[in-house]
Amino acid sequence: MCTGISFHALRGCDKKAKTIGWSGAAFYDWQKKQLSAPPNTTLSTYPFPIDFNSWEDRGNEKIDQGAFLYGHFKAFAKSFELVPNAIDLEAL
Repeated sequence: MCTGISFHALRGCDKKAKTIGWSGAAFYDWQKKQLSAPPNTTLSTYPFPIDFNSWEDRGNEKIDQGAFLYGHFKAFAKSFELVPNAIDLEAL
């Protein structure tokens, strides 16, 4: 008879960087440091790989958020190692 199960996990966080191209009609106000687009205008990114292994590793250096155009995305990739002889928890 099973009286309890313990789970242990190690979570790793990688910081990655990727330069992504944008296209569309927009205006950059240099004084306000803001990008604005006219109504009903579409700004698009160029295609970029979502396989984070192909992105450049980034250290802990501070990012210059005052650069011409800066964007920050958070992405989470879940990956678990398959254990072929694991206990069937639904059967317990």
